[in-house]
Amino acid sequence: MAGKIVIDTKGNIVVEGKIAAQSIEAEEFKVLGAKTIGASTLLPGEKSIEVATPAANNNSKIFITPTTVTNKQLAVTYKTDGKFKVEILEADTTPISFDWWIVN
Repeated sequence: MAGKIVIDTKGNIVVEGKIAAQSIEAEEFKVLGAKTIGASTLLPGEKSIEVATPAANNNSKIFITPTTVTNKQLAVTYKTDGKFKVEILEADTTPISFDWWIVN
């Protein structure tokens, strides 16, 4: 396999390429890199923020989770190649931080 697939003595597998499977089971899932996962903050007085990331496109599923206490409902209202927009109906007086995760 010319080093393209390596299995060490602990059972760890390193693959130089894609893995295709009908089903994957894991106790933990870790995302490496910052293309599909990140954090942003909606600033006080603002009703929207555009988040730039090369992973975003029209068909992306984007999950957002507020990480500060807020009574505002955050919504992803726009998606295109390289960015997406998160909005609230009315601006807040405090910053609203949130995590985001993109699944393509």
